[in-house]
Amino acid sequence: MDYWRPNAGGPSTFPYYYQLGVGLPPQDFYSPLAVSSDYTYFGNLLWMQTGGMVASGTPYYCSYRLDGNAWIDRKPTGCDIVGAYFAKRGIARCRISGNKMVLYYFNMYADNLRHSIEIKHPTNPIKSYTGTVCGSGIHVALLDI
Repeated sequence: MDYWRPNAGGPSTFPYYYQLGVGLPPQDFYSPLAVSSDYTYFGNLLWMQTGGMVASGTPYYCSYRLDGNAWIDRKPTGCDIVGAYFAKRGIARCRISGNKMVLYYFNMYADNLRHSIEIKHPTNPIKSYTGTVCGSGIHVALLDI
C-alpha cells in the first residue's frame, strides 16, 4: 500500500494519522493525500523559477531523441501533442523570451528508467541541449541562451 505506517511498538502520535473508513481495517495510517497541498506549492514554485521567467515569450515544440536513438521530429503543423498521444511517447517543448529559454519534456507513458535526452533548439537546429529524464513527471530546465 502507498501509506506510511508506524513501526510496530513505535510511537503512535504522528500528527497526520486518521482512521480508515468503512470496509477497511481499523488501523491508523498516514495518507499521501494529506500532503496534496504540497503539490500545488511545489508546482507553483517550479513555475516561478522556470516557465514564469519566460511567460511572455514564444512557445515551440522541439525535436528530441532519447538514448541516442532516432530523432523525434517536431511537426510543422504543431500537432506534436496529438502525435505523441497516439505514438505513446513524450513531447519536448520550449518557450523563448530574450536570452532565456525554458525547456521541458513530458512523457505520461514513460518507464521509471533513466534516459539521456537531447533536445534541438527550435529555431537553430545546430544547437542542442542534453540532460537526463526518468519517469512520467515533467522535466524542466531554464537556460541562458
